[in-house]
Amino acid sequence: MIKAVVFDCFGVVVGKSFWDVYDIAGGDSIKDAEFIDDILDRANSGAITAEAFTTEVAAKLGITPDEWGVVRDREEQPNEPLLTFIRDALKPQYKIGLLSNANHGTIERKIPEQWRKVFDDIVVSAEVGLLKPDLAIFKLAAKRLGVSPEEVLFSDDLEEYLGGAQSVGMQTILYKDLADFKAKLERLL
Repeated sequence: MIKAVVFDCFGVVVGKSFWDVYDIAGGDSIKDAEFIDDILDRANSGAITAEAFTTEVAAKLGITPDEWGVVRDREEQPNEPLLTFIRDALKPQYKIGLLSNANHGTIERKIPEQWRKVFDDIVVSAEVGLLKPDLAIFKLAAKRLGVSPEEVLFSDDLEEYLGGAQSVGMQTILYKDLADFKAKLERLL
């Protein structure tokens, strides 16, 4: 029986995935996949600051950090329709979690306080020293919500992370958009 629903941040609760934003800013995420994987791992593990991350990404794109910031901030807006659904339809019945590969302070910068209050717990990779798809981060998210992994439904926009969640017993939904999520959720619950 599902007792908690846990969401990924980027590409689900907030705007687009980093890969999409990188392309919108003029990059080629396929050609630069190795760079992106490396810089995301370093940022999401807390090995580099948000400022260093911004500087390196902008340099790779051949734009200024300010120009990168404009594109990033425009594309990484809270998904208010999903957050409203979580608040109104899910929160009354389930514990709600956020599980994100992100750097220190990213969630506070991207999700306004009134929307952060929707979540009973927020697990950020750089703050806990674990990265998705490490099984330990999924177990930690469940533990902090006070449920077993088998009682969690996890939704992410990247299939590779769903596998880690499934390995610890979580049910999963690949997030595409709110209508698709609601349809899949109805079948599961």
